[in-house]
Amino acid sequence: MPSQRISGTPIMGDCLWLCALTSVSNIFAGFVASALLGFGAYSIGLSVGNLFEFGPAMIFTSFPKVFSLLPVPQLWSIIFFLMMFIVGLDSQVR
Repeated sequence: MPSQRISGTPIMGDCLWLCALTSVSNIFAGFVASALLGFGAYSIGLSVGNLFEFGPAMIFTSFPKVFSLLPVPQLWSIIFFLMMFIVGLDSQVR
């Protein structure tokens, strides 16, 4: 049997658990991104709409600005761009 699933285990519970975990992690990621952008705007004294670009360019313009304001900015920048590299690799896999 080529499946990783143990034969006889209920699949509905696994599917619901996976959907719940994915939803919670996406909501958490949204809160983190919003908090980072809010922190960056507050630190400079502007509103979020005036400070940052929106859309795909936000990843490479706004987040590096915010990371430069955090403690140990080199660490956060390395972690962020490593994550972006991994997401890019993942999108190349078919």
